[in-house]
Amino acid sequence: MSKITRRRFLAGSAAGGAALVLTPAQKALASGSFEGFPEGMGVLVDLTRCVGCRTCEAACNNEQNLPEPAKPFDDTSVYDEIHHGQKRRTSDKAYTIVNRYEPKDTDEPLYRKVQCNQL
Repeated sequence: MSKITRRRFLAGSAAGGAALVLTPAQKALASGSFEGFPEGMGVLVDLTRCVGCRTCEAACNNEQNLPEPAKPFDDTSVYDEIHHGQKRRTSDKAYTIVNRYEPKDTDEPLYRKVQCNQL
């Protein structure tokens, strides 16, 4: 088993650092350069921070030029709506919706955002 010396370690580290610096950078794919789905969009959301404000619903409706909902976005009574035994779902008038759940093991409600995939 060979023992590595400080000199050999520093030389290897310097060579590795130089290789990283000299490697040509690649362009990251942004929404403007993605060709697979030209009309597609994406949204990154941290649901652990969702407070059920429904701002994402309003932003989606605004961005997609969808009609105003029957109840305004600041009306939280929509969380109590059940249709055919189910919570609210996306539709042609609402591509993004948020539902509230009340788990038995906590006093805090849990919010779940659903978008586009249930059309």
